[in-house]
Amino acid sequence: MNIHPPSQPTTPVQRPHGAPDSAAQQPDPQPAEVAISRRRLPSIVWLIPVVALLIGGWLAYQTINEKGPTITLRFETADGLEAGKTRIKYKSVNVGLVEQVDLSDDLQEVIVTASLDKGATPHLTEATQFWVVRPQVSLTQVSGLGTLISGAYIAIEPGVGESRREFIGLNTPPVVRRDVLGNKYVLKTQELGSIAPGSPIYYREMPVGEVLGYELSEDDQTIEVHVFVESPHHRLVREGTRFYNVSGIDLSMGADGMQVRTASLASIIAGGIAFETPDQTAPGAPDDTVFQLYPNQQAAAERVSAEQLPYVLYFEDSVRGLSVGAPVEFRGIRVGEVSDVHIEFDSSASTVRIPVTIAIEPERVPDIDGRRHLTAQQAHAAIQALVTKGMRAQLETGSLITGARFIALDLHPDEPPRLADVATTQPQLPTIDSTFNALSHSASRLLAKLGDLPLDQLVQELTRTVHNLNTQVVPLAASVGKTSDSADAALQQMRETLGVIAEGAPLQVETLEMLQEGAAAARSIRVLTEYLERHPEALISGKGS
Repeated sequence: MNIHPPSQPTTPVQRPHGAPDSAAQQPDPQPAEVAISRRRLPSIVWLIPVVALLIGGWLAYQTINEKGPTITLRFETADGLEAGKTRIKYKSVNVGLVEQVDLSDDLQEVIVTASLDKGATPHLTEATQFWVVRPQVSLTQVSGLGTLISGAYIAIEPGVGESRREFIGLNTPPVVRRDVLGNKYVLKTQELGSIAPGSPIYYREMPVGEVLGYELSEDDQTIEVHVFVESPHHRLVREGTRFYNVSGIDLSMGADGMQVRTASLASIIAGGIAFETPDQTAPGAPDDTVFQLYPNQQAAAERVSAEQLPYVLYFEDSVRGLSVGAPVEFRGIRVGEVSDVHIEFDSSASTVRIPVTIAIEPERVPDIDGRRHLTAQQAHAAIQALVTKGMRAQLETGSLITGARFIALDLHPDEPPRLADVATTQPQLPTIDSTFNALSHSASRLLAKLGDLPLDQLVQELTRTVHNLNTQVVPLAASVGKTSDSADAALQQMRETLGVIAEGAPLQVETLEMLQEGAAAARSIRVLTEYLERHPEALISGKGS
């Protein structure tokens, strides 16, 4: 309402002296009436708190709507982690922040509470991985050097699966990121060597993958090495691909001299695996295919057949130096390898046997009729035919330095087949003594025959014979010496007699020649007699050198 205030009293007006006072002649005026009016709209002042309330509600809604999920991470250590500072990144983009770092109740773990952006919500699954990125220097790579300036951060690797908000942090980064295409394979080996997680995989000396890890097989007999080959190089892995160890330095000595093989300096220090694919037309190997890991390139190149024919051999001599993997050769050509060597004790007969199991590869024996390789049945029939013609197995020494031995197959038709009188699950091949053992047996038989001779009696008779010769040679030599002296005197006398004959006459010339020949014969007899005086045994053994 509007209120009109009353009129204010006026100040008396000064009039000139003698002027008439008209106000005194008029009555006093009545006070004015107050007029009251009402307004129907509120004051604009009340709009200010209303607007402020609306803005605050909108901001709160926006904050709640934009806030991402809160997750819990468990690490073994909080090295490099700080609340309010450490970021969570994916491909170097900030997607979250560490809000709190605490210890677990048992003081065994570090519990990290972090908030993520709203966009990360669908990627928080049971397969999501977290790890702390710090500077790392290994034999194969250097990573995380940027954190020396910016500080450590937590990296995230999204996964697929059920939603989750609690995670176990990794101690080390995953070897293979999920955004890297390729295939995983399993390699089985007897010995690991220097292979370790992160060791490179080579194809023609070019790195194409990495070793993920390794574990013992379920039967604890072999080691399973898990490897990853990146795309597009995984298309080079096919059925029949051969993986082999290139760790360290491969030093071998053979008939062609010393050979040294190595892939790279990194493989010498950190280990490595290489592979070759002989048949590029073979079907590709799918993910998780199992391959054999060979100890070196030579072993991988020698193995050409997956099918094998087992045979068992029984040797009477020692098998020292023969090991599993030793070659089986036919006239110098490798046709298989030794697969097992062990000992058997027959309690009923109180005997010990050492069966040697070999595996012959049929594909190593091409058929002359035009077939590239023999089947297992054809190869077995061919081996039996060769046994009928005299094929035998021998233990031979492959290296005089190492003493390594191998199995040699060859035709020995004059040697009778020697088979063990035992029941076996694999067919037997006949064996004969090794060349060295055969020579040893021959020498032993010769010594045995010499031992049967009456050597003492022979020596005594020989001594008596030499003594008799000594007693007889001395008078004989004296007699021969006298004869030689007489011949010389006669020769001198004849020369004096012939002096009266004319010089150059035929009688003189012929007579002198005869006398000279006689004198030479006499001197030879004298030399012989002198030698026999010094060496009477020469009459039996002859003249020495």
